[in-house]
Amino acid sequence: MGVQVGPWLLKNWAFMGNPLYPYAASWWGGRSFPLASQERLLHENQRFLPMDQGFLSVLDLPWRLTMPGAGDGQFLGPLLLAFLPVLFLLPSPSAPLTFLRRTLGLSLVGSLCLSHMLRFSLPSFLLALMLIPAFMALAGRAWRRLFAGAIVTGALLLAPNLLAVSARNFGAWDRTGRMDRETYLRDRLENPYYGAAQWVGKNLPKDARLLLVGDSRGVYWPRPFLAESVFDEPFFAAAARQEGSEDGLLRRLKRAGITHLMVNWAEGYRNSTEYRQYELSRAEWGRIDRFVQRHLRLVRAERSVLVYEVGAGLGPSRRAPNPFSYFAPEARAGLESLQRGDRARAREQFSLLLDLFPAEPEWTAQKARLDGRR
Repeated sequence: MGVQVGPWLLKNWAFMGNPLYPYAASWWGGRSFPLASQERLLHENQRFLPMDQGFLSVLDLPWRLTMPGAGDGQFLGPLLLAFLPVLFLLPSPSAPLTFLRRTLGLSLVGSLCLSHMLRFSLPSFLLALMLIPAFMALAGRAWRRLFAGAIVTGALLLAPNLLAVSARNFGAWDRTGRMDRETYLRDRLENPYYGAAQWVGKNLPKDARLLLVGDSRGVYWPRPFLAESVFDEPFFAAAARQEGSEDGLLRRLKRAGITHLMVNWAEGYRNSTEYRQYELSRAEWGRIDRFVQRHLRLVRAERSVLVYEVGAGLGPSRRAPNPFSYFAPEARAGLESLQRGDRARAREQFSLLLDLFPAEPEWTAQKARLDGRR
């Protein structure tokens, strides 16, 4: 168990001050996250493993643990589900297999208690997939035939899906030495950041330091960066609450060494609503809006990915677009109302947005279109 979960516990202890992060914060202390994020985490656990159907919930729990929702190819397959009980029902012919069987049972139960995320149970599943053939080989001809038939049937049924995953995600037949890393990332991998990441690598100084806003995925950025998980209080939300002015936001960024912002407004729009990250007052939104206008300069815009330079007096002469306006709850409410055809509510929400972000081009245009239909 120490080998299995030790690195994860040590990493949490080193970075978060709590080996069980994000759980048990009231016991261990360390880094915490907002109440709304805690509620979201509990909701995700309850949604994944609902146990509100009586005895039926107990019966289908193994299926829900090993088989994902529709459209997800990351499944462990029904073989483990079908043959795992055999490990505990058949007699064990040797002490090593008995020891490994007990280890598997403790490991599986412990990892599932630790988290419902199956990646934390991967060592248990690997051990199970090694032990099942060992027990089958010692169980008799009938069991061996049954197991071999299940493997062949599973392979035939899963082959099309695995080939599709390979073709879609890896382009196996293209990787024959003709495709270098850059070509692969550009042509095969659906990465919305590729163009902006290449631009950052060519145009920003080597000592540039990025803060990723709205999205925590930073794998392809060729400069040092800070990323926020969806369970963290966002940098700008915390700064707007704790600082008295837009200059305070600038000082906080400078103390962190941040020279540029990468803002994914589309992903931030989704996360800010689902995780209630930006529930700010009018004064707090005003600090962020003034900061964007006075201390940011837009240097790159590609689809939903915007790159800003941070610094005193860098604001352009024209009004810069404020991507944070998409993170306000009124933005989501207005766009959803517009999609449902509720123009009266959409007009009301866009009016509230313009009260928070005066003359913001996107919401000014939306409001004008609605007023024209009245």
